Amino acid sequence: MVLPADLTNVSVGKVVELRQKYGAEFETLMDEVDSVAREMQGHLAEIEDREVLAARLRQLHRTRFERPLNDLKAAMKSLKIDAATGVRNVQTKPLQSWEP
Repeated sequence: MVLPADLTNVSVGKVVELRQKYGAEFETLMDEVDSVAREMQGHLAEIEDREVLAARLRQLHRTRFERPLNDLKAAMKSLKIDAATGVRNVQTKPLQSWEP
């Protein structure tokens, strides 16, 4: 997730401008996070080796999140807002069996 590095020093007007100009980009990133969480719901728990898990998470970051995160950082920089990255905790509902 991309956030202002020091939110206390960012005016409300700048936050509103950021959301108005780049709201779609934020939504796209959050949709991608939710999509990856749903796709990986059962798979990550099956990985027992910590190094393998870490490698898989790095690959997901590189292939699914790196570009949108960098785009949002650039958007914030264009508005003279210092950007910081953070994490988002995602919880998914258990998969339900589907019966036609």
